[in-house]
Amino acid sequence: VYLAWTTLCRLLFHDKYAGDGWMVLLWGVSALFNFCQLAIGSGLQVLKLFKPLALANLAASSAAVAAILIAMNLWGPGGAIAGTAFGQGLELIVMTLLLVRGIRAARGAA
Repeated sequence: VYLAWTTLCRLLFHDKYAGDGWMVLLWGVSALFNFCQLAIGSGLQVLKLFKPLALANLAASSAAVAAILIAMNLWGPGGAIAGTAFGQGLELIVMTLLLVRGIRAARGAA
């Protein structure tokens, strides 16, 4: 969608949102993070790491709220997307670390 934004914006919105392509890109990044979280979260659930997953979600959600508030002051409505992407990226990093640690622990117990 980002790569076609100029054409889509012209055809669908009469160039009203021509300068907002960066927000479309951020939504794409946010969607990518969300997809990766789904896959990694499934692994964490298989390993029965429910509590660490919930705590990671709580911490990342809190960070996202703070990031949204800060980013909205800097970039307006697009800051909400940036803050959301930040929180999702942070959670993805933490979830990945938890999964790696969980797999190592499971291998050691086997």
